[in-house]
Amino acid sequence: MRYQKLKEYINKRKRINQIHQLVIIKSILNNSGLASEQDLAKELLFSNESLVNDYSKIVRSTTNKILKKHDIVTYNKKTQEYRIKSIEFYSNKQIQNLIEICDTKIHSIKNSYLSA
Repeated sequence: MRYQKLKEYINKRKRINQIHQLVIIKSILNNSGLASEQDLAKELLFSNESLVNDYSKIVRSTTNKILKKHDIVTYNKKTQEYRIKSIEFYSNKQIQNLIEICDTKIHSIKNSYLSA
């Protein structure tokens, strides 16, 4: 996925149930474009203390049904890792920018639901 298209996708996330998508994208970006299901599940756990359910199911559901559908990630069954498509074409500055956008959107969505 091209940088601009991923940036637009991230910026359109506004609902509380979309935080998982942002956390997963941010985590993969923070890990040089690769992350295991286990690592992503842990990241989801750390991002929202109130969710103590099976985060592997959330990772699998979010990535398979949504992020793969939008052509954002691929999954390597052998290594069990998710990868941002075309990450090799992103500069470090672009990756950092996407991570910051994810952080801002996650914070904004959480605050809007906490204040409602």
